[in-house]
Amino acid sequence: MRMTTLYDLRDEDWTDDVKHAIEEWFLEPRALIFCVYFKGDKLKATSDIPLSPVFDLTYFLRQPDFVFKAESFHDDIVFGTFVDSVEANMIQILEYVYAPYFFAINTWPDSVKSEFCSHIHTFLAKLTDMYYKMLGLTVLYIPREGQQLSFEAASADRELVKRLEGVVVYWTHQIKSCIEDQAFVASQKELLCPSDEYDFWVYRHENLSALRHQLKNPAVKHITKILVTTHSTFIHQFQSLCEEIVQKINEATSNIEYLQVIKQPCAILECVVDPDEISKHIPQIINLFRFIWMESPYYNSETRITNLFKALSNQIIILCRTYINLDELFGGATKKALGEFSKCIDCCKKYREIYDTMAEAHNEMKPNSWELDTGSIFNYIDSFVQRCFDMLDVCNCMIIFGRIDEMENINRPMFGGAHGDKFEAKCDQIEHMFQDALNNVKRVSYSILDVQAPSWYDDILQFRTVIKDIEIIIENLVETVFEGVNHVEEAVVALYSLNNYSKRKNLKRIFKRKTAEVWAMFSEEVQEAK
Repeated sequence: MRMTTLYDLRDEDWTDDVKHAIEEWFLEPRALIFCVYFKGDKLKATSDIPLSPVFDLTYFLRQPDFVFKAESFHDDIVFGTFVDSVEANMIQILEYVYAPYFFAINTWPDSVKSEFCSHIHTFLAKLTDMYYKMLGLTVLYIPREGQQLSFEAASADRELVKRLEGVVVYWTHQIKSCIEDQAFVASQKELLCPSDEYDFWVYRHENLSALRHQLKNPAVKHITKILVTTHSTFIHQFQSLCEEIVQKINEATSNIEYLQVIKQPCAILECVVDPDEISKHIPQIINLFRFIWMESPYYNSETRITNLFKALSNQIIILCRTYINLDELFGGATKKALGEFSKCIDCCKKYREIYDTMAEAHNEMKPNSWELDTGSIFNYIDSFVQRCFDMLDVCNCMIIFGRIDEMENINRPMFGGAHGDKFEAKCDQIEHMFQDALNNVKRVSYSILDVQAPSWYDDILQFRTVIKDIEIIIENLVETVFEGVNHVEEAVVALYSLNNYSKRKNLKRIFKRKTAEVWAMFSEEVQEAK
């Protein structure tokens, strides 16, 4: 029962029926396979493979008509566990069930067997690498072939040595890739924060340590000894990389120790809700970055410190992005959104000011001591600020052209006179044009604050093109309305009806001109009244 490894298996799952099925299998040598698995919450044990899918399954195999003995049972039984991973099951079956039979064949021509077994090793090495790489691990495929031979006997088998060389070449490739993995690889939509940098070095330390542990495996040492004895040309690079692993583990250990100092301050920063509070935490974090820069034996390069500052920029963007509620904005809360975007812009500007002030202070104390790529550090910050400005414009347009304001009820433009209905229809057309443009922005709301999504630049350009068309229509409307004005009272009513449009910066000029014309008209009427 201890050889069965199923998820959430408990002692109480071993019912009398299961134990009886186990006894029957031992007493029936013709039954070649025995399976233990869960069907629902109930443990099942049968000499057949289940016909319906199961989460995991432990199997036991015997050769035909083989009778087990208690003293040699563990040596004679072949067993394993299938899980819900196709790759893991394939590795297990091929490596522990089929491959040993092929390696033991002695009736094939040497060249045929060697080529076939080489392909098995290559396939298993690549499949093992791929499967564990998806789990974030570097795992070596260790061939079982030749393990039962002394290194002298194995060294005399030239075909075996060639096959083992192929495996070691792949090990070399894996180790080299692991060593060169110096930076956290983010997905396209992921912004990395300082805590991610710390987590990466913890992961790197664990991965390298696990790799070093694998290299201490007696089977690996046995293969290494065989290739050293045969003076293989591939073994020297492998051994050199093995020594380099120790150096890289020391580097990871040191980086973890130094990055540990920013873990708590950055964790506190991650909990900040209001962008106005972010700037209070920035100086301490920047000072700790500077401490790491000056004191760490491995993390003192400009590239790595620049990456730390980029991670801090990302963290600030994430906090600001969380603070902004686009759903509320598109639900009509334009004034609230104006405040949110303005706060985030001020926060990003303060961050840049604090950085520049501290960098300048350090350079005054020690010239050229703070030389980092500020363009790279603030690239996303600048992009985020620009997007906030874009949305400030959208918010203002919602108020002016869409009459969307949660704090004020903006009346629909009303006109008198013979052409009043025509003017009101034109205002309705303007509002419909704007709503269509706004709906297009709403459809791409997922990319508005995503600084890694360049598609937003095309979307906001399209929006502004429509706004430009609307402004031209309004200018023409104003001119047309005032063409039919005969006295001051009608002019004042026209200005009042169009007043909401006058808040648009690009339209202020025409409204100022028309206001001046109304004053001139009023002055003329006063003079005539005298």
